[in-house]
Amino acid sequence: MRYLCTFFAIGAIAYASAQEHATFLSSEEIFCNPERGFYTQMNTHAADWDTLSEYSLGVYSNFHTPYSASFQTCNTLILRMVVLDGFQDAPLTENVIGSLNWDFDLARENGVKLILRFAYIDDVLGPTAENPDGDFGDAPVDRVLEHIGQLAEVIEQNVDVIATMQLGFIGAYGEGYFTDYFGYAGASGYLTDEDWAARSEVLDSLLAILPDERMIQVRIPQMKQKHIYGAQAPTTVSAMNPELAFTGVDESRIGFHNDCMFSNWHDYGTYNDLGHSGSQNAVLDTLNLKPYLRDETRFVVYGGETCADGYNPQNNCSESDGGQIQSEMAQMHLSYLNSTYNHEVSDDWVEGGCIDEINRRLGYRFELSWASLSDPFGSFELVELSFEIQNVGFAAPFNPRGVEVVLKHVEGSPSYQFPIDTDPRFWGAGQSTEVTTQLDLSNLPDGEYEYFLWLKDPQPSLSERPEYAIRIASATEDGVDVWDTISGMNRLGVVIEKGPEPCYSDLNLDGIVGVDDLLLLLSDFGCESSCIQDLDDDGVVTVSDLLVMLGEFGSVCTSSN
Repeated sequence: MRYLCTFFAIGAIAYASAQEHATFLSSEEIFCNPERGFYTQMNTHAADWDTLSEYSLGVYSNFHTPYSASFQTCNTLILRMVVLDGFQDAPLTENVIGSLNWDFDLARENGVKLILRFAYIDDVLGPTAENPDGDFGDAPVDRVLEHIGQLAEVIEQNVDVIATMQLGFIGAYGEGYFTDYFGYAGASGYLTDEDWAARSEVLDSLLAILPDERMIQVRIPQMKQKHIYGAQAPTTVSAMNPELAFTGVDESRIGFHNDCMFSNWHDYGTYNDLGHSGSQNAVLDTLNLKPYLRDETRFVVYGGETCADGYNPQNNCSESDGGQIQSEMAQMHLSYLNSTYNHEVSDDWVEGGCIDEINRRLGYRFELSWASLSDPFGSFELVELSFEIQNVGFAAPFNPRGVEVVLKHVEGSPSYQFPIDTDPRFWGAGQSTEVTTQLDLSNLPDGEYEYFLWLKDPQPSLSERPEYAIRIASATEDGVDVWDTISGMNRLGVVIEKGPEPCYSDLNLDGIVGVDDLLLLLSDFGCESSCIQDLDDDGVVTVSDLLVMLGEFGSVCTSSN
């Protein structure tokens, strides 16, 4: 179907013809998309820095079989854990800062982003029967705060390739449990108000140095509750008000990582209530803390790893007896998962036949339903573009995303960009979103243009790079993938052509409807068969043809004859 829009402009008639509606097919292809999916963990020790390997990043960012896994995937995320061994009693050196900066450069060059975590120990040490006074080996509060201050500049300068940052620093692996200085619930049975306050002080410092558009992930849901509402906050406090989502306040910037998900019914203590000074005992509280986490992760980042297969068969594919893993991931809005651990769990997904679905649906996965172009004002000065997009993934994007409609000339150059007011972070999992925007095309040069949707990274250093743009999982009705690999844009299936109106009355083909054309028409007036000057295609030359010419008389135009 085609339509004509006309408007008058200084003695000429301009027109726009378009393919005005398109519908799309969904794609089952597994492909990389930024800030989602399976990740690979790459640790380094500050005392003996092992720089990110350009070769390894090249392997991981393409389809590969993760270490000891039985499936293939590609990584746009690398969990970079920096173990600050040897710095528990000393400030960081320039070499540490420089090495970290080099890692960021390599990530940027190879089209990936980092999940960043710092820890002082990557093993569980502490008291033993042989050494009851043994230390876990992390650092005191003041030293942690000093190190965070030293890291502030390099983190701010490289926020473009930081997908998210984890609280870290406290305890073994930076997971906050086995610690010398922030309260060890394994010994005392609970955390005091002072313990929670010290942890919040570290979280506050990280929120201060990380730019507002990025989130900090905490290991347990209760950490966010205590930080927002105070040390004695109960586990029954409500999840974040959706009106605060992505506003930059603390509530909107604290997400979660679960490094023992799908491992047993309480994920090995993830849903513990660790008490406070007025409630000196730790108890499991999955009943309150898991729904809290579920509701929070609609608008904050959630990811992690599995650590054991003790929750079998519940952590098996939904297609198997007792399995519910896809529904579990969907309920918890899971954005990313470790590709290399735990393979007892992921092997079951391979055997059960759901690994491909998980590969596709981790994080967001957008599909176009339809796109439509109209001229509601009848002027072509302003056209209206609408499209419907469906998120069939487990989560929505958690970082800002630039959204533009781009009109690209069909001959390749030039192109014209139109930012539109919509936020993909609100394109919720399992939901369809209709977007309508008005585009002012009054200054668009004549030509034929194809419409594209560009979901680009808003960071200037990355915005032109296709590997950092979001690919939509759709194809046009004739089977053409909407994704343009070179530009990182998605075809919307609609085309518009702008130019002078064809003038059917330009009989002498000189580009002007004038007296010479009128004389030619009159010379054929009254013709009843094989009429050369029959403008309205009714087989004769009569008054109706004369009216067609008078309606175009004086126009400067492109002849259609």
